[in-house]
Amino acid sequence: MSYASSPDSKPLSIQRKQILLLSALVLTVLAVNLLQVHFVRDFGWDDGSITVAYARTYAETGRTALTPVSEQVEGFSSPAWFWLLAACYKLAHPGFLGMLQVSQVLASVCSALSCGVFYLSTLQADRRSARHACRPCAWA
Repeated sequence: MSYASSPDSKPLSIQRKQILLLSALVLTVLAVNLLQVHFVRDFGWDDGSITVAYARTYAETGRTALTPVSEQVEGFSSPAWFWLLAACYKLAHPGFLGMLQVSQVLASVCSALSCGVFYLSTLQADRRSARHACRPCAWA
C-alpha cells in the first residue's frame, strides 16, 4: 500500500478546539518570551550581540566582520538569521541597542511560531486527540 492511499494520508482538518489550543500555545510562548525580552533587555545576550554586530557591519559596509575596521571573518552560526538582522538594520537603522531588541523580538516570534508548527505536526502524527498532541508542546 502506498503512502498516498493509506488512511493517514488525508489532509489534516483542524477543529475549533485545536485552533484555540494552537492560539493559546503560540500566544503564551510569545508572551513569556516578550516578558524575558522586557526584563533581560541588553544584558545576557552575548552570542546574540555578536551576530547583531556582524549584521550591522554587513548592512553598513557589505563586509562580514565584527566592526568596519575588523578583520573579515565569519563570526556567526546562522547565515539566515544574520541576513535577516542585516536586512532589518538596513531598513530601520535602529542603532546597536535597538537592534538587540529587534533580534530579541524576532527570536520571540520565531519561537512562538515554531511551537505552533510543532503542535500541528504532532496533530498530524496523532489524530486521536488534541490532548495527546499538547503534551509534547508543554514539555518543549
